[in-house]
Amino acid sequence: MGRAKTRAFIKNLETGNSYFLPFNPSGFSDNHPIIYNSRSAPGSPAPKTQFVSGASKTFDIELFLYDKKGREVKKVIAFLNDFIPIVAYGFFRKPPLMLFSFGWYVKTCVMENLSVTYEDFDKNLNPTLATAKLTLKVVA
Repeated sequence: MGRAKTRAFIKNLETGNSYFLPFNPSGFSDNHPIIYNSRSAPGSPAPKTQFVSGASKTFDIELFLYDKKGREVKKVIAFLNDFIPIVAYGFFRKPPLMLFSFGWYVKTCVMENLSVTYEDFDKNLNPTLATAKLTLKVVA
């Protein structure tokens, strides 16, 4: 099986910087929650369920990061950290929007969660193998 012709990528819509994933994710989960409320109904043995609204679509994706020298792994993690709000002068800075593209699945998102597991290191303890798990919320 050969390498896919199209590579998934992430683009920072504020800076214009992009990162093409060297290994396409093997898959992802797409979640679209719906919000309901329960309300009491006098004389009824069970509450009535009432639709309230839809909620923002989210999806989880896992990125496999590998580089023998460790420089690329650190660079990608730094790129992903740019999507996390930081505190500047006592206030949170709004994180930039992200464009996520996986073939036909192209979404404008914000990052809700970033979890990185470092799995291997070189002799100078630079990470050479890591897995980044992202939870992204679709905003447009």
